Amino acid sequence: VTWPAAPFQQTTTRTTTQPPTAPPQAPATTPADPARNAAHSATLPPATPAQASAASPGDPAHGAALQPDTTRPQPLLAGPHPPAAVATGTPVPATPIPPPVPAIQLTPAHSTTAGGRPEAPASTFQRPPGPPTGTPATASLHQPTDDSDAIIALAVPPSTAKANAHGWPRWRQHADSHGLPHLLPDTRGCPAEDLQQAERRMADFVIWAYRRLIPRSHSAPAAKPQTALNLLLAVIRVHKNHGITAPGVGRVKLVIKGLTAEFVALHGPDALLPERKAPMTHALALKIVSTPSGSILPGGTPLDWSTPRWQSVRRAIRLLRFTGLRGGDLCRNPRLDDPRPSDSSPLYTVGDLTFDTTGEHPRAALRPRPSKADQFGQVWGNDRIHLPRLPDHAAALCPYRDLAPSRHEPGDTPLLRDDDGSPLLLDALEDSVRALLIHVLGREHRHYSLHSFRAGLASDLAARGTPAHITKRLVRWRSDAMVEQYSHLDGDAYCALLT
Repeated sequence: VTWPAAPFQQTTTRTTTQPPTAPPQAPATTPADPARNAAHSATLPPATPAQASAASPGDPAHGAALQPDTTRPQPLLAGPHPPAAVATGTPVPATPIPPPVPAIQLTPAHSTTAGGRPEAPASTFQRPPGPPTGTPATASLHQPTDDSDAIIALAVPPSTAKANAHGWPRWRQHADSHGLPHLLPDTRGCPAEDLQQAERRMADFVIWAYRRLIPRSHSAPAAKPQTALNLLLAVIRVHKNHGITAPGVGRVKLVIKGLTAEFVALHGPDALLPERKAPMTHALALKIVSTPSGSILPGGTPLDWSTPRWQSVRRAIRLLRFTGLRGGDLCRNPRLDDPRPSDSSPLYTVGDLTFDTTGEHPRAALRPRPSKADQFGQVWGNDRIHLPRLPDHAAALCPYRDLAPSRHEPGDTPLLRDDDGSPLLLDALEDSVRALLIHVLGREHRHYSLHSFRAGLASDLAARGTPAHITKRLVRWRSDAMVEQYSHLDGDAYCALLT
């Protein structure tokens, strides 16, 4: 029977046979459907008594490794069990029928370890009965098999798709090195013992991946266990995107806890602390935008606030300071493979601005565009970001004064643009702000980034006693945990609460 292939799944073919009658004869294929029989590529002989006895549940190794249970037909990868035999209309013989032949889980042949990495260490998982030669290769992660897969791919945010593409190849490498199928069994209708083995397999993958991880920072002594867990979470998301519910991660949580204890014992608890950027204060942001033109930045580049790029950099600093936007919300990130909008289209244009000069407090209003937490702009798309005109003593950081001249420009003009008139990209903004931070702070610049502006706004709101639900609206968070994570009290605010 030819079972339809799912994404990342091999097309597995198998011909079932009629149980032999005395005397034993050669296996006969099912004549019910000639067209289907023509597609059969592997014919399995009937099990012999010796094979049947070797597959007895009384075997001490039974259930100790990922081996097929030969006492009943096994699911190939997901879905209902395939039939043990196809009815041919012939009478059932009176002689005892041998046990059905177990379904073979086809796995790709071993491939060379990528990047020269050593082979996987010994594991409790055993290779199931090997496939015949010429096993079809697993489908690529980026090759949708039907229209629904292509549409689902559009629903995955670019950053999540990048994480999935990073974790899935490692999962395939682990599966190939252990002779296992790439896909986990679906929890719906799957036997309990198969789910238990799948949970052990996921835990084994986390350990296998953690032993091969290289820390992102050169100053870090080793990669953190959470990184290995993120790889598994990417694998679970890939399964979910293709209709497969992966088993639970209860055993994986215990493995992560054990790896964390091992990490702390080897490197100390301080090495486990997250490296978060410091909040951007009002004074520091003011010092950055007040850097005089003609200053020599790192690399020998002179600062010139009159050029379109540096004007856009200063505008971005002012916007980030008072809006809490991410850098990736303002400028397109060319490192993310986003098939939806063109890389040449700006995220924000002059048309996203409206101005109100009739009231007592003149202000500009910026319409929020789709972002990481609001992928389609359905949550905050109608909640304008209001930017008031600040007093003269804060004019250097006032976004309203910067944006007011833009009201006379065409609506499709990029709000942030490079020297050639094209939209300013995220890489250029990050490099420019980093150069200014190095010029102002020296070695201490490493504690700050574009995300410091977002944390700085949240910290200022917390210092003023702003309720958490208001902070969530102003910074556009959807979780209370983010408010607690990024709201920091500086030393003065901390001491003021105690005196």
